Order: sequence, then structure tokens, then C-alpha cells
Amino acid sequence: MKQRSKKVIAISLVLTMVCTMVCGCKKSDRSGEISGETYKFLDESGENIGVRFNGGADCFSAVTNMDMFYKGLSICIDRVYAREQVTGGDADLVQTAFMKEQKCDATMSGVLNCEDTMEILEDCGLSFVTRGDGTYSCIPDLVIPFEIAEGDDQAYRLAELVKADLGIIGIVVEIKVYPVDEYTELIQNDSYHLIATVSDESNEDTGYIPLWKK
Repeated sequence: MKQRSKKVIAISLVLTMVCTMVCGCKKSDRSGEISGETYKFLDESGENIGVRFNGGADCFSAVTNMDMFYKGLSICIDRVYAREQVTGGDADLVQTAFMKEQKCDATMSGVLNCEDTMEILEDCGLSFVTRGDGTYSCIPDLVIPFEIAEGDDQAYRLAELVKADLGIIGIVVEIKVYPVDEYTELIQNDSYHLIATVSDESNEDTGYIPLWKK
């Protein structure tokens, strides 16, 4: 990794007033040092909440290895903070098979791992240049639409958090809201790019990144 600074500055997210009013959660310390945190592994039964990428979408044409791309982003999304803001903290975190292999604690996912994330993504055809403020630009530009259905407040809050986390490494997430029937058609036609969903899948290879237990 030649173009980037080795120093990463942890950047706190500031949620909108709407999100604060809806979920009633206070902003937490995002240092990743959560005392006594527990999480469940995916080899246990049960569904989990996560995000799904459609690797066949045109926006990913510059990515040369989608399997590793999913894995890199898996450790970039801050599960602790996202869970708190979407559920109020009442859910067990999920540590994926890749995270276990890399000895990456689910409670430590997020901005603390952005160096590791970028190192993985550099093997997927992307490169990163520091902006000098703890954030990076992604080369080539990578813009991912995050589609949600009207009225799905939890999905919208999750989309905002994923947008902020990926934005630190220069990946742009555009939140797009659709009427329920149009959103359903996107899913049925496999023409979505990134969505929030529920699954019991066991690893990131399919494009699904689990975050916490349902």
C-alpha cells in the first residue's frame, strides 16, 4: 500500500435529528472498546440482519474479486454503532467466518479496521489516496446505490450508517427510496445494488454481510 498514510483517525458519525428522534439513542463512543460485549457466531441457528450487495451490478465493474470485496467491507461496517442506532442495542452482534479467520472481533469492526479494509480492496482492483484528514479517496470512483422501500425507517437508518462508514475510505453510497411496489420489482428482477435484508447465510461470499442477530 504505497499511496496512503499509515495513520488512521477514527471519525465519529453524527446522525441527523430525524434518526435521533426515531430511535431515541444517544451517540456512543465509537472507539470499538466495548467492555463485556458478546456476539453470536453464524454457525448458530437463527436469522440475522445485514446488507446484501448485488455483485453483478454495473457499479462493481471495476472490482476484480467480488468475494474479497465483500470480506473487506464486512470489517469496515461498525456493527456496534449501527446496532445501537437501529435497534437500541438489544441484539447480539454477528462475527462472520472471515472475521473469525482474521481474528477480527465483531465489536472492533468499523473505522478501526479501515486500513485492513483498504489493503484487502487493493487486491480487488481499487486503490486509495489519503485526503489528509483521516479519510481517503477511492480510485476509480465507486458509487453504490443503496435501495430502500418507502416507510422502512430501520433500513434508512442502516443505509445512512453504511454510507458514513464506507465514505471514510472514499466509497460513495447513494440512498435511493422507492415505492414499495417498485422496490419489490427491483428485488424480483435482481436489479438492485445494495439493500438491507434478513438472512441465515453463513459467510460473505454470496454478497450478504450479516451484522446482528434478528
